[in-house]
Amino acid sequence: MRLAAIGECMLEMRADASGSFRLSYGGDVFNTAVYARYLGMDVSFVSALGDDYYSDWLRERWQSHDLDCSCLRVLPGAAPALYIIRNDAAGERTFHYWRDASPFRRLLDDSGYCATLEAFLADHEAVYWSGITLALLPEDRRRWLLDLLAALRARGLRVAFDSNYRPRLWQSVDEARRWLEAAWAVADIALPSGDDERLLHGDDDVTSRLQALGAPEVVLKLGSAGCVVDHVSYALQTPVKVVDATAAGDSFNAAYLAARWRGSAQPEAVAAAQRLSAIVVQHPGALVDRALVVP
Repeated sequence: MRLAAIGECMLEMRADASGSFRLSYGGDVFNTAVYARYLGMDVSFVSALGDDYYSDWLRERWQSHDLDCSCLRVLPGAAPALYIIRNDAAGERTFHYWRDASPFRRLLDDSGYCATLEAFLADHEAVYWSGITLALLPEDRRRWLLDLLAALRARGLRVAFDSNYRPRLWQSVDEARRWLEAAWAVADIALPSGDDERLLHGDDDVTSRLQALGAPEVVLKLGSAGCVVDHVSYALQTPVKVVDATAAGDSFNAAYLAARWRGSAQPEAVAAAQRLSAIVVQHPGALVDRALVVP
């Protein structure tokens, strides 16, 4: 199955014990794309970059993960967005972003590229994207992408969506709710987190709400409490000491989708997702070495 992942990837800065910063890269959809590729899926990464040194640096690293980057949009004069991660003693992280001028915000502002992207996605069997993807786009481009995914889904495309709610990217909670509900309505597999849904709606009846919106399969991630898939609860298989929670949900999504789209039943997909997420949170950074995932 060919999977297209649509999202932003940024430069990452992380301080080590000495206070020196290490340069890396990451982004919610990108992280899932990489782990899905590690697990054997044929993955295309759809994003936008500038034409500076660090844009070239990022593209080289994306391709080093064996991602198909043939549908990247390159914007002259643009430069990548940046974030800095700070971790506390429990491994929880705080992000500080510089993304107002992110080239991804302009991904769909060219009709020629939009036509290219439509044909490109039509040549795939599945698409994965997130609420961050949605929030970064202007309103008219959000609607265009939602309409495109709905049309392709009607022709057999499978769509997976994670809300990844980031309040700072939205003008209001009401705006976020409205657009995220539109995205759930075109999703075959919904991958929300309990924390996000409580911030957005203040309730825990997530599965029924998202299924009523049109998402037939709902995978509610609950952190250390495990997950709930279509009203069935799954505890964590083995508790782990969290070193860095970055990409815990992204890696979970990748393993769950890879398993489900290969025909595994939900319990087997959950087990695979929890195994991978447990590996990832025991190491610093969003991306762990491939050998840890596929020995």
